[in-house]
Amino acid sequence: MFMDTSHGLTADRACSRAWIEINLKNLRHNIALLRTFLQPNSNIIAVVKADAYGHKANIVAPCMQEMGIRSFAVATLDEAIELRKAGITGTILILGHTDPLFLRELLEYRITQTVIDKAHGIQLDAAAAQAGQIPEVHLKIDSGMHRLGIDTRQPEDAAAMFALENLNITGIYTHLAATDSIAGEDIAYTRRQIDAFNGLLRTLQGMNIQIPLTHMQNSYGLLNYPDVCCDSVRIGASLYGMGSKEPHKSNVIIDLRPVLSLRARIVMIRTLEKGECFGYGMMFRADRKSRIAILPLGYVEGLPRKLACGRGTALVHGRRVPFAGLVCMDQLALDVTDVPDAKPGDTVTLIGRDGEEEIGIVDVAEAAETLHVEILCRIGQRVATVVIDE
Repeated sequence: MFMDTSHGLTADRACSRAWIEINLKNLRHNIALLRTFLQPNSNIIAVVKADAYGHKANIVAPCMQEMGIRSFAVATLDEAIELRKAGITGTILILGHTDPLFLRELLEYRITQTVIDKAHGIQLDAAAAQAGQIPEVHLKIDSGMHRLGIDTRQPEDAAAMFALENLNITGIYTHLAATDSIAGEDIAYTRRQIDAFNGLLRTLQGMNIQIPLTHMQNSYGLLNYPDVCCDSVRIGASLYGMGSKEPHKSNVIIDLRPVLSLRARIVMIRTLEKGECFGYGMMFRADRKSRIAILPLGYVEGLPRKLACGRGTALVHGRRVPFAGLVCMDQLALDVTDVPDAKPGDTVTLIGRDGEEEIGIVDVAEAAETLHVEILCRIGQRVATVVIDE
């Protein structure tokens, strides 16, 4: 069943130009599968930052909540507020920095804020004292990522946060830098991070500090380091089906299913004679009589310009065809000469399956020499959204 979510458009209008499909059946499958890898009594923190990695947080987060997920993570306060407005009732953790000036909003919307370092914690505590209310926070620990967090080699700074009277520290966590690699040096580095974080927890316990909820693993951390025992696991990419076809990143290959597909309609077809050029810079020159299909989407919809001139491919009538010429802001072209029955109005698949063929997000990312998450997060607001739930 198709349910349109695009500003009240009918399904026909939503699919008249370019659209993404969000497959909730696949999302549920992925959640159920990933739960089988959790340690007993461990729970999922669903990472839905960047609009759920381009998958529309207001659609997928309620589905996750229906599946029993009670904790979510975002990057910014605005993202957290949008989740509340979408009906999310559980814990929402902001992984990034929030200025203490916004403490009122943190309290009003019951948002859990990360303390990114000692100075940030002191500032949040002072703001809370002035407001006369105590916010929930998680303490970020730097075990080797060297981005946000209190260094594991400074346990006195971590202990000082627990001594603050106006912060309710309900969690403590770290971020592993190299879990998506099975190279020996990366495994060794990850193990040092794990040991450093656990060592800090033991030190704090030795100071008679009650350790709150802990979390350390991300998607590949769950697959590659199943022995890690924490209260929760922060899972992002795997929820959306990413990571199932990257054997160089894990020895554990599981049946994750993609949640997002990107499709568009052919708006017209040009016929070029042999030797004629097409598009900006005449980057495509026909080496035979050619049929060029024009699509109404471009790099605004997140399709990198590096896919130009045959690096990128699409599916037309279940057959793989190359990009022709450059990817423009609003349009791109395909060489459909070998699909003689292609015509205006036909559906083209840029990410997803058509018949027996599939273009996975990893295929697109490798062709564009970038990360799959980057492409999904860049899919523009101009595309319609259609939910598949069957």
